Amino acid sequence: GEQLLADGTTMDWHLKGAGLTPYSRMGDGRAVLRSTIRESLASEAMHYLGIPTTRALSIVTSDSPVYRETVEPGAMLIRVAPSHLRFGHFEHFYYRREPEKVHQLADFAIRHYWSHLADDEDKYRLWFTDVVARTASLIAQWQTVGFAHGVMNTDNMSLLGLTLDYGPFGFLDDYEPGFICNHSDHQGRYSFDNQPAVALWNLQRLAQTLSPFVAVDALNEALDSYQQVLLTHYGQRMRQKLGFMTEQKEDNALLNELFSLMARERSDYTRTFRMLSLTEQHSAASPLRDEFIDRAAFDDWFARYR
Repeated sequence: GEQLLADGTTMDWHLKGAGLTPYSRMGDGRAVLRSTIRESLASEAMHYLGIPTTRALSIVTSDSPVYRETVEPGAMLIRVAPSHLRFGHFEHFYYRREPEKVHQLADFAIRHYWSHLADDEDKYRLWFTDVVARTASLIAQWQTVGFAHGVMNTDNMSLLGLTLDYGPFGFLDDYEPGFICNHSDHQGRYSFDNQPAVALWNLQRLAQTLSPFVAVDALNEALDSYQQVLLTHYGQRMRQKLGFMTEQKEDNALLNELFSLMARERSDYTRTFRMLSLTEQHSAASPLRDEFIDRAAFDDWFARYR
């Protein structure tokens, strides 16, 4: 459903776990209580971290058992977001050889969520460029807080740049760049350090669906902007985590060296930056030092960090 809010914007209501629908494919359309609670908690955490996300309005439990790896109690979740439009919606019509419906869907998205572009002669290029920028910004924020989505297929990529569909997600505990939170991801396609590349691949798939009515050069130009937008947002946020007030050419080297130390000692990702934040300005020592076994390596890094 869709709700009109007092400020004139709309909010989509999406029911997860309601059972069989025409879109359930081979599944049962059910959800388990465990996963709905996880989504509710994680989406609220992401919201209050300032990261764009869908949110969970309510959870309703069920007496009916749900059969997964084990038998679990069922539940339904009402998920809310400005829109649930996904990259996969465009692929659906593209691969059904219905380009006119892809075009209609793009017009619908622009009219409802990019209304300032609706009358622009260059609206499709500007719109897709913004989708690329929103996606790049979102992924940068995920990487900053150590969030691993786990199932980054095009069906789970939000057109608005929201964190969508909390399945086998996880957050980094020990710093492990290749962290895989999805036990069925045997190849590590959606590992933590692969997320930026997978998001770009998904954007390329979206661009492909638009190619019948948007110039390929314009689509490629937008895709080419992805990496720089991501690096800019990531750099800004990581400098904040490091406590840097200004940008310096040594920033990336310092960050990468710290990551190398953390990976070698499997340091807790969040705790490391929390302890670093307790360092007093101009102090010759940091409480973070006690978190490392290789004190000499940390001292060498900290001397340059200061």
